[in-house]
Amino acid sequence: MKKQIIILFLFLSNITFAQDYLKSTDSLMIIVNEFQEKLIIHTFQPKQTVFSLAKFYGLKINELYYYNPEINGKEPKAGQAIKIPIPNRAIVRERDAKFNIKQYCPVFYQVQKSEGLKKIAEGHFNMKTDTLKKRNKLTADNLKLGQKVLVGWISLKGVSADMRSVKGPALLRTLMGLKSQHQTESIGKKIVTKKGVAFWQKDSKIGGDLYALHRDCPINSVIAIHNPMKNKTIYAKVIGNIPAGAYDSSVEVIVSPKVAKLLGALDPKFFVKIKYYK
Repeated sequence: MKKQIIILFLFLSNITFAQDYLKSTDSLMIIVNEFQEKLIIHTFQPKQTVFSLAKFYGLKINELYYYNPEINGKEPKAGQAIKIPIPNRAIVRERDAKFNIKQYCPVFYQVQKSEGLKKIAEGHFNMKTDTLKKRNKLTADNLKLGQKVLVGWISLKGVSADMRSVKGPALLRTLMGLKSQHQTESIGKKIVTKKGVAFWQKDSKIGGDLYALHRDCPINSVIAIHNPMKNKTIYAKVIGNIPAGAYDSSVEVIVSPKVAKLLGALDPKFFVKIKYYK
């Protein structure tokens, strides 16, 4: 009997503990960074820990540190803002008959420069423009800079690890594996971000691997390459350094044909933003 009481107490404690992370009366702001990753800002509360926080949002601890290097090895302070990456599938964008608003927390997005309703709905959140328009009772597609729009809801139960798991084609699993390695490499290292030109050989017949060459990015590490014109990011393995004098200084990275095509490149040279760790 005593054992049953202890088990019941632990079970009820876990329910209360989980509900302390999100409440239906809360509201979350979500941002989309330059690599098209969606991040919510979680306000750290007393009695929460980085380990339980990571578990609640379906993250590995190194992933939480990747987005919040300032808390690596230390416990956040109460009230501290913690960035949490959120997969699109964790955001309820279309409500059905079973939807109970008391079991969800609303998620808002703040309009950025040159953004319209269609870009936010279809480009950022893969939802119908009309749905977003009706949800926010808008009479026009034009939005004001800084305006907040309700994009959806996140369950008070958090984000399951299954929502972050990658299922599907081998290429997608490879891309996500490289992304995971890129996140792991962030621990204890300095972030380096640069802008410049990416070059690839359109007539190259070299295999279709996801690789890149760079001047000082560590060999066998992973570099994040973002094409702002196409709003696409690809993670590639650095297999070597750019030969000295082979290219002009504007060329920041050499990429394989597959990387270039996944980034939507049409010309041999195109502008990119890169991120890596040293």
